[in-house]
Amino acid sequence: MKLKRLSALASALVLGFSALLSIGFAGVAFAAAPYTCTWTGLGGNANFSTAGNWSGCNSAAPQPADNDNLVFNITSLGSDTTLTNDITGLQVGSITFEGTNSNNYVYTISGNAFDLSGGVTNSSNVYDQITATVTLTTPQTFGGSGYISLSTLQLGT
Repeated sequence: MKLKRLSALASALVLGFSALLSIGFAGVAFAAAPYTCTWTGLGGNANFSTAGNWSGCNSAAPQPADNDNLVFNITSLGSDTTLTNDITGLQVGSITFEGTNSNNYVYTISGNAFDLSGGVTNSSNVYDQITATVTLTTPQTFGGSGYISLSTLQLGT
């Protein structure tokens, strides 16, 4: 009888403690998307889907429907660099090219088509380009002191 009561008490304590833990950790969560994802290129390839190529992206690569803001800094480029958007259905908030380099190395974003809702800013000192098809999903602004080349631009429905 005592053993049965002790077992029931232990079970109640475990359940109560686990409930307290879940309440205590309920407020601890990752920030919600969209994220500001900064290209690091440290993932060993030039693919958008490689988490190691990004920082600030919730420990992941941009996700298709997150509408993340993408940042590409040209300061540490050692050559012209072509990046591949290999994510199907990618929706991007904004794209920012920034930094300077004396050799005028550039980023080219190629690969799968993607949607853009927040415009492109190029504050770098070079002519960065996007050769992937870009669909504008909202009215937006393109600007900055650098140059931007868009090969295929579509207006969303």
